[in-house]
Amino acid sequence: MFKLEQKEYREERFSGEELEGQELKGYLFYKCSFRGAQMKDLLTISCSFVGCSFSFAQMGGSIHRFSQFTGCDFSDANLFCAEFEECKCTGTTFSGADVTGLSIHGGNFSDSIFLECSLRSMDFSRVNLARTDLRQCDLKRCNFQQADLTQSLLQNADLTEADLRDAKIGGVDFKTVRLKKTKMDLAQAVLLAENLGAVIC
Repeated sequence: MFKLEQKEYREERFSGEELEGQELKGYLFYKCSFRGAQMKDLLTISCSFVGCSFSFAQMGGSIHRFSQFTGCDFSDANLFCAEFEECKCTGTTFSGADVTGLSIHGGNFSDSIFLECSLRSMDFSRVNLARTDLRQCDLKRCNFQQADLTQSLLQNADLTEADLRDAKIGGVDFKTVRLKKTKMDLAQAVLLAENLGAVIC
């Protein structure tokens, strides 16, 4: 059972817990389960969630500022209109979650999994997405300006009308990526041409 006065939890189960509208600041959760927890409109500030499961958790409208979600699982979670502001979400799985209206403002999402997610029109500017799995994602009209996409997986992703200018794209395989009216700078265009087999003379 969650208690506001207790700041650290390890391997606890909060399945079905009512945390709706709570404000959590400076809490640590290590390998805890929030499966099916009610977490709508939750506010976390500088909290750490390590190896936690949020499967089927209801997190619509939740806001997370400067919090860490490392090695966590959001499979089948409801993240409708949730916000992550300057958060560290490395090695975390979002595949299968409802990410409609999700907002990400800066932060580190490297090595995370968004496989087959619909992320249309999202603003990923300045976000670290290095080695992130974005395969088969709908990335139409996404803003990746100054984002780090180094070695990210984009096979069969749709980047129609997306903006990649000033993003780091080294090591990305674009051969099966849908590119239509996608904005790129000159250096990126050269990398893309080389990736597709062209020889720049």
